[in-house]
Amino acid sequence: MLKYWKWGLLAIILTVVIYNLPPFYGKVDKNFSQDDFRRYDLIISDTVIHKMDSLAKPVNNNFTFSKAWFEAKIVRGHDTIEANIRLKGDKIDHYDTELLSLRLKYKLNGEKNIVSLQHPKTRTYISEWIFHKLLKQEGLPYLNYDFVSVYVNNKFKGLYAEEEHFSNHNIEENWNRVHGPILKFEDEKYWPAGLSWEDPSFIPSIYQEAEISSFNYKKKERNSDVYKTAVALLNDYRNGQIPVNQIFDLQILAKFYALTDLVGGHHGLRWINTRYYFNPQTNLFEPAGFDSNATRINSLAIHDKRLNPAHQSKITSNPEFLKHYYHYLSIYSKKKFLDDFYQKHDSELNLYLEAFSDQFNVDRSSLKSDLYLNQWVIFYNLNKKVLFTGLFLIIGLIVFLQIKKRRRRNKLKLKTDLKSRHED
Repeated sequence: MLKYWKWGLLAIILTVVIYNLPPFYGKVDKNFSQDDFRRYDLIISDTVIHKMDSLAKPVNNNFTFSKAWFEAKIVRGHDTIEANIRLKGDKIDHYDTELLSLRLKYKLNGEKNIVSLQHPKTRTYISEWIFHKLLKQEGLPYLNYDFVSVYVNNKFKGLYAEEEHFSNHNIEENWNRVHGPILKFEDEKYWPAGLSWEDPSFIPSIYQEAEISSFNYKKKERNSDVYKTAVALLNDYRNGQIPVNQIFDLQILAKFYALTDLVGGHHGLRWINTRYYFNPQTNLFEPAGFDSNATRINSLAIHDKRLNPAHQSKITSNPEFLKHYYHYLSIYSKKKFLDDFYQKHDSELNLYLEAFSDQFNVDRSSLKSDLYLNQWVIFYNLNKKVLFTGLFLIIGLIVFLQIKKRRRRNKLKLKTDLKSRHED
């Protein structure tokens, strides 16, 4: 029996070691051409560039985020569009390379547009693109997220990630939804405390006192009944005064949580990163994907202790939510689900991975395989009772066979001894 235990223990150790190994980055051909990506032309004066470079440099290792806006221009074909530009990002990873993270604000056909341009690493390269493509495929609120070749004053600056902002005028139309408030909890009290080792997201006062604000409702619209209702509901939820099923569309919320498990995007469930669209047709909130920071997972979102229970526990303990959640986990944990998705986007994925390898000398091809590993974690959590029952049955069977074998051996030995004595 001992040898079976050794093999079982070895299998467990190998599984743990392999899962926790650093990602293996297989070879990806360096075949990048900036012309393969949509061109983004910016005209920025040398004075503005100098000012932004100065603001982006931390002083004595302390970084102070600046929201100062400057004038710039965007060139599109024969048109030149007046724009405003500023630095973007709360943490130093937005400023520690030559590709500074930027936010652009401009009007096109009378409508205001806002986009972010940032180093692909700030959203873990291909992972955020995969996340939003999956959200779109599954009919959930998403952002247009792509990679573009950015030129500044007609000189190639680098490959940037372009991220749509929640304030854009046609965003609900892209989601196939009516116009409604998109809300968030302001994080001004979180930063710069969030840069310290202590996680302020668990400090009750910071969460409770965070202002609720809107991305897409102008001042006049904030006097509307829809907006006032949305803010009041979200505030009542935060204060524990309203049941979960009366504020969230639980089926959509469960689908969103299940997808964040698939991509490993629990970071986007932190209260400072959550974005909620209020649907005036249902009077319920729906989550909108943002900043997933996707990676491998060790547990499901509902068991992630890094998420503030003051915000999450009312959701993750709701029976109706859990029913839908486990249903969608069972769908997204099937290998065919990922196989079909990757096959559909194969050419785009290969193009981006080759570009990352060439532009940044990093290979992120394993990020695709990380999702398959996440599927195994989901499968284990869905079936651990069955797996443990099966394991105990197997162990029991091994013990039973070993005992039976030992009894047979003892009986045979006893017969041999008796026969030997009889002959003597």
